[in-house]
Amino acid sequence: MLLLFSVGCTKKESQVDTPEAVAKIFWTAIKNKDIEAAKAQVHEPARAQLGKMIASDILGDNVPPLPKELLFKVEENGETAIAVILDSDGVGCDLIKADGRWWVH
Repeated sequence: MLLLFSVGCTKKESQVDTPEAVAKIFWTAIKNKDIEAAKAQVHEPARAQLGKMIASDILGDNVPPLPKELLFKVEENGETAIAVILDSDGVGCDLIKADGRWWVH
């Protein structure tokens, strides 16, 4: 049983260990109108304010058109990164590395 738990933890951590992975989780959640899943990818100090904007945009149907497949161009600079969705007219997000993982910021 312990082996299954540790494998699950490793998989979960690997899902957030790159800016691209976090951006994909975040934008997939927005595309699917899953406010809570999108907010969960936002760094805690910015979550309340950015979470309100995410909810407002999703509920107000104010999400920019997104391509069917979410592929990203990522520019990483140490503890910060910018992930832009390819074929999206520049839609993207800023990310920050904190608490051992990447977050939308």
